[in-house]
Amino acid sequence: MKVSILRVAISLVLLGILAACSNDEAGVKNTINSHPTNSEITGGVWAQLVLDISSAISGYSSQVSVVGGNDIEMGYSTATSARNWVDGYSAITNRKALYNFGNAPCPTSGTYVGTTNCSNGWTAEDVYYVSWGASASWPLPELYNTSNSNAYQWKSLSLYSKNYHNSAMSFIGVLTQLGACQQQGMPQSCNGVNNDPFSAWYQLYDALNYTNSTISQDPISYATDIRYYSTLYGY
Repeated sequence: MKVSILRVAISLVLLGILAACSNDEAGVKNTINSHPTNSEITGGVWAQLVLDISSAISGYSSQVSVVGGNDIEMGYSTATSARNWVDGYSAITNRKALYNFGNAPCPTSGTYVGTTNCSNGWTAEDVYYVSWGASASWPLPELYNTSNSNAYQWKSLSLYSKNYHNSAMSFIGVLTQLGACQQQGMPQSCNGVNNDPFSAWYQLYDALNYTNSTISQDPISYATDIRYYSTLYGY
C-alpha cells in the first residue's frame, strides 16, 4: 500500500473512532507496526507518516495522541538494520514517540554488559539503543511468556541502561498476545506464551520494584494486548 493511501486510511479510521466518542475522556492511541529495513530512509518516511496523521486529526488533540511504533524483533532484522531504521525515524522527529513493542531474547540470568549476546547477532547494547537510547524510542515490551522470564530480560536491560548510560529505562507499558491466541482457539503454539495483560503488567512491575531490584518504576501506565483484525479469523 502506498504511503499516501495509508495516511488517508489511518486518518479516516481515527476520525471515525473519535466521532463516536462522547467526551474528552475517551481516546485511542494508534501504534503502527512495521518491520525494520536496511535504510534510514524508511524510518524517516514512517516518522513523516506519523506527523502527517497527527496533523490531520489535530482538532481532536484532547482525545487522541498519535505515536509511531515498531515490532522490533531480533529474528526478523539485523541490529544494524534496526538501528538505522530508528535513527531515520528520530532524525525526522523525536516529538512523536516511537514505541518498540518487540522482544528481547537475551539471557535470563546474570548481569548484562554491552557485549552480552542476545540473539541473531544482537547485543544488549543494540536492544537498549532501539528501545531507549535513540532520542525517539520508548519500550513497550512483549511479555508473552507466562513465566517471569521476559520481565527479567527487560529488567536486566533497564539495569544495564542505568549502569552504562546513567538512566534506567522508563516503560510505557507491556504487550501480550492472549487475544490473538484466543481468536485461534488457543493452538499449541500459544502454550506458555499466552500471558494475560494483567499478569504481564504485574511481572514487570514486580521485577522492577521488588525482586532484588536496584531500579524502580511506579506507575507503569499501560497493559496492552494484541489480536487479529482480519477476515482470516472472522474478525
